[in-house]
Amino acid sequence: MAQPPNISGDGDPGVAGQQGASGGGGGAGGNGKDAHANWAGVGTYPGDDGQPGGNGTSGTLGTDGQPGMDGATLTFQITEIFNGIRISAKGGNGGNGGNGGSGGSGGPGGTGGRSDSEAANSQSPGNGGRGGNGGNGGGGGRGGNGGSGGLVTILLSKDVPEPTYQADVGGGQGGVGGQGGNSGAGGPGGIRDGGRGNTASSGDPGSAGLPGTSGMNGSEGSATVVIQN
Repeated sequence: MAQPPNISGDGDPGVAGQQGASGGGGGAGGNGKDAHANWAGVGTYPGDDGQPGGNGTSGTLGTDGQPGMDGATLTFQITEIFNGIRISAKGGNGGNGGNGGSGGSGGPGGTGGRSDSEAANSQSPGNGGRGGNGGNGGGGGRGGNGGSGGLVTILLSKDVPEPTYQADVGGGQGGVGGQGGNSGAGGPGGIRDGGRGNTASSGDPGSAGLPGTSGMNGSEGSATVVIQN
């Protein structure tokens, strides 16, 4: 098991991005007015079509992850034999990108008005309204870049043997991009003739959001020994 460092100057990790808000659902289409007929044919009219459903709105983008902080710059003065130094000055990992919000569902189409065939002058029914289209999913946020590794310098007096030491100055990992939001479903079509006929077409589903790109890994730091006169 690795021993913990004597001295630590690691960079803090970046904060993760927030998830995007979901899109709103489309409103329902209004129902068509029923047909009216009478024997005299006065004041008759066919059934109205149902109104189309409203479209769902798109989800918003996930926010980007924050970059990780750089590792510390550390300088040590060694004037006597000192072995077993363990130093950690790694760059902080980048924060992950937030996921995109889901698209809203399309609203249902309105029901077509009923026919009126109780009289000799019958009137036809209305068609159902088309369902609303689903909203698109929001794109995922970008992952934050990893922080750079720190700079470690050991200043060594010329008469002192070089100490044994370990210095971890690796760069932080880039954050993972957020997932794209789910597409919103298309709304169902309205029914013809007050619920007794064929159903109108459903709305189209939205498109899924694109995933965010991952952040870049941080660059490697350095650890050097400088012999002083």
